Amino acid sequence: MSRYLTPYFLEQSLKRGKSVAQFLGLSNHEGEKIVRFLLIDQDEQGFLLSLYESYDEGSEEFCDVAAFTTRHDEPVEQHFSTLDAALEFAASEYQADSERWISESVLGDEYRDNV
Repeated sequence: MSRYLTPYFLEQSLKRGKSVAQFLGLSNHEGEKIVRFLLIDQDEQGFLLSLYESYDEGSEEFCDVAAFTTRHDEPVEQHFSTLDAALEFAASEYQADSERWISESVLGDEYRDNV
């Protein structure tokens, strides 16, 4: 069973109030490894796309990227009126892969598999 959400299940997750995520990988900033990931949430205004950048404090045993220390006080956020607009922006701005969206709950597994 694949952990990646089909477009239908991605939309259904959001409708149920669940966040969807995408692990964007690691980058370097001033000699520090940075973990980057996106979250999409549905709210009363439409869809909120958030970019998180955190210091890589993980290991094989500790993969809770949401608990890592963030680089910024707040994530970079964008609101969109439609899910398609949020997904298109994520792809163009952050090179998000349309076939690699996951439930937020498995973000740690993505981190572990990619580092």
